[in-house]
Amino acid sequence: MEQGYWHTPPADALFLHRKIAGLYLLAAKLDVTLNVRALLMPYLTGEPQTETAQV
Repeated sequence: MEQGYWHTPPADALFLHRKIAGLYLLAAKLDVTLNVRALLMPYLTGEPQTETAQV
């Protein structure tokens, strides 16, 4: 096998993956509906968020 071909991901990436999975399971258990696109678009496009949060 080629040296340095595969390595474990950084610990930060592993913990982030576990946190996201845990949040998904909790939301599924509580039967939550969430518009993830609206939450992530300001961070992906760099534009300020214009909508107000609805509770």
